[in-house]
Amino acid sequence: MSSFWGPPPLSLRDPLTGIGNRRQFDLDIQQEILRSKRLNSGVGLIFFDLDGFKEINDKYGHKEGDNVLIKFAQKLSSFSRKGTDYCYRFGGDEFAVLLTNIDDDETINISNKIEDRLERIVYSKLPNGVSASKGVVFLNKDETHHQFLIRADAAMYKAKRAKCSIAEKL
Repeated sequence: MSSFWGPPPLSLRDPLTGIGNRRQFDLDIQQEILRSKRLNSGVGLIFFDLDGFKEINDKYGHKEGDNVLIKFAQKLSSFSRKGTDYCYRFGGDEFAVLLTNIDDDETINISNKIEDRLERIVYSKLPNGVSASKGVVFLNKDETHHQFLIRADAAMYKAKRAKCSIAEKL
């Protein structure tokens, strides 16, 4: 029900993790793409999807699953460059990092540093810690935010399928 002043504002923060949510991401990515074109600077995007998250919830319960999401978001935020990288919980167990004022080589280097540090996260109740599949893309000239997002999502799912193929062979 809206009041005299209109409908209540939609939240831009994920209530569980405290980082930006999908709505904030959609606003920021459009703004950063416009800024990059105006200033001739680069934009990178890293998508993360936690591996085996359903099994974590099934085996340890949703409260522990929530704790994993919170810790992952905290670590992701702490490993990102302050003032130029922005972290989001995209939905469920998917996260995104928007990297601004960057080139494609820096995007790859930063994503590798983040991944290396995230691999060292060991959650006390999970004997093997937490892993995530990632997709990394750099904005192409004249690419829309929708095209950029689709490429990042495809790269992340390609990485997830590759991990599954490797795991199935073991």
